Amino acid sequence: MSKPPSARYRTTNWSSYNASLRKRGSLLIWVDKNMTWRTPHEGRPGRQPVFSDAAIQFCLSIKVLFNLPLRQTAGMVASLLKLAGLAAGILMILASKSRMGLVGLVACTITSRLMPLILRGWAWHAMAAITASLAVLGTALVSLAQDAVATFKGARADSTRVRETLQRIAHERWQNEAVWFGHGKIHPGSHIVEYMPIGSHHTWYGLLFVKGLVGFTAFLIPMLWHTGLAMIDAARTPRGRLPMGILMTMILLSFGENIEIEAYMLWPGLVLLGVHLREMGADISPTTSSPSGSRRHQVPGGSDACVYRHQAD
Repeated sequence: MSKPPSARYRTTNWSSYNASLRKRGSLLIWVDKNMTWRTPHEGRPGRQPVFSDAAIQFCLSIKVLFNLPLRQTAGMVASLLKLAGLAAGILMILASKSRMGLVGLVACTITSRLMPLILRGWAWHAMAAITASLAVLGTALVSLAQDAVATFKGARADSTRVRETLQRIAHERWQNEAVWFGHGKIHPGSHIVEYMPIGSHHTWYGLLFVKGLVGFTAFLIPMLWHTGLAMIDAARTPRGRLPMGILMTMILLSFGENIEIEAYMLWPGLVLLGVHLREMGADISPTTSSPSGSRRHQVPGGSDACVYRHQAD
């Protein structure tokens, strides 16, 4: 009895087949959101453990799964957590449909990395060519920009209407009632602004309404000064990229919320901005020789604890 011929199959759905092959190589790791990474303080004498048993078990599982040494395991887990944080932030912006978040996601991450181009000659030549082309394409680009702004505002028309009404009321009452020092506090709003307080949902109009021209200027000048320093440092060294991104985020946020109200969320960024200014001050501070032959860099306005020592050449 002869052997029956083997069946032959022909792939017809190549797109699905290719997608299934790519899916075989995907890496998906589920981490329990309720898992505690840090060990709570036990109150016992001696050195306290840093990481919980669940965190150590997770790291050891990664080590066994990928057959990695301990140090490489620590690096891979740190990379996974960093990627998870970035993905969660982007997902939050996309899910909330926040227009300000979408703009900040692009502008605050790219602009600071483009600052070194200011010091490149070819970048200025390219900018000159683009500027010259505006004589031909300028009208069309302006029309596209206006349509994009109208679409942007129309994405959440009710929110735009309420914010514009809040701004108009705050500006009129500041101009007519308290120009220099403001009203001192926010005031209850009417139904026309969905009962939102007058002086809220906008840092600049809120400052004019609550603290007047004095408070407005007191906040504007340091922010502009610090932003200029961060832009200069970002153009010169990579150190200034993160501070510039933080400041751009704060500036963008100031047109939609009150920064002073959300300081509880922004304080880590404010701490990093202070560290950045201290490092810049250490770079530009005058150098004096100490009796021991080392060089001392004193941070302007700092105490003896803020002295940096470097061995003399």
